Amino acid sequence: ILCNSLSQNDESTREIEEKLQPFVARILMTNNLINTIITAILSLFLGPYSDVFGRKNVLAASFSGFSLTLALNALITFISEHQRLSPWTYTVAHIPQILGGGWPTLLTAVSCYVTDTNEEEKRATRITFVGTVVFIGVLLGILSCNFILPLTGPTLVFVISASCASIGTLIVFFGVNESINVHENVSKRDQLKTLASAKYFVETIETCFKKRSSKERRILICLILILVLTTFTFNGSASVSYLFERKKFGWKLEQHNVYEVANITLAIFGCIIGLTILKKYCKVSEMSLVFLSI
Repeated sequence: ILCNSLSQNDESTREIEEKLQPFVARILMTNNLINTIITAILSLFLGPYSDVFGRKNVLAASFSGFSLTLALNALITFISEHQRLSPWTYTVAHIPQILGGGWPTLLTAVSCYVTDTNEEEKRATRITFVGTVVFIGVLLGILSCNFILPLTGPTLVFVISASCASIGTLIVFFGVNESINVHENVSKRDQLKTLASAKYFVETIETCFKKRSSKERRILICLILILVLTTFTFNGSASVSYLFERKKFGWKLEQHNVYEVANITLAIFGCIIGLTILKKYCKVSEMSLVFLSI
């Protein structure tokens, strides 16, 4: 009852929100830390694993993890409508997503797949296209949530999300061809042994920091640091942005979603402008585009 009254966003709920927001912020921070740190470490193992045993296995694992996490969220939300559950229960639902590698592994596998299946001069264009499609997917998800959530409830939103992720999993299993040559006589047991081995993890670290000509090692390290800083900034602000907007401006979830839609729309136009005008017609180099985007 108290949680439902928060949507009214008036003076009567302000005291409740002031007590609730620090607790919510701790849960969001914990979930973000678990999802980012553990999945980033796992990607160091799953990325090299995909080089040997194929991209499809990693893509399937990532999509399956997302599907199971969303299904668990739907189940927890449904149960919480009938009996009291701790909000920390939702943290447990993230376990399948983490074991599947999460976003870091999924993006790594997709980037590797694009690299495998496209010529060098087309890779930047295709990767930008993938990024644009991801933005459009997020945009459609936010817009649809604004209509579905008030009419139904969070349980159905999670059910729809889990269904979409499950469809994606099926497409990976039956519609995506393997992009590299995989040894067919290698058993699943041997694959698991390889995955648990530190060999490929060490090779990944050595590859990143080995000496290269023309200061390429220095450039690579700088790019890694840039990614760390931008990801840190993005995840840090995203985890508290809605809480901040609600406290300062009194926004509801619908208003926050409209704001996110505006941000994503600008990002989509930025991708199109950067790809077509700057790169194709103005012949701006890829490194210069990276500099402009940062």
